[in-house]
Amino acid sequence: MFEEELQRLVLGEVPQAKADYRRKSVDFAALYTEMQKHKNLTVRLVWEEYRAENPDGCCFSHFSHLYKRWRRRHDVTMAGCTRPAKRCSWTTSARP
Repeated sequence: MFEEELQRLVLGEVPQAKADYRRKSVDFAALYTEMQKHKNLTVRLVWEEYRAENPDGCCFSHFSHLYKRWRRRHDVTMAGCTRPAKRCSWTTSARP
């Protein structure tokens, strides 16, 4: 309380803390789904939309890093067994 009063006397008012962008988490799962639907959608375009909504948000490099880290952790892969193809023989009927 003493520090706030001292700041108020020296600065005139207590400065407001910047919004913590980590609290405004990005739904990377929805981002990934949208990027699969729209092939021309890039991480940069999504970041520009994010930055327009959150001016105090993170910079592009950090946003890109968070997205890449999310992709590594949630990479959707499909494991399956493959069998060698059976031998197929095609017969053709010859016309007399």
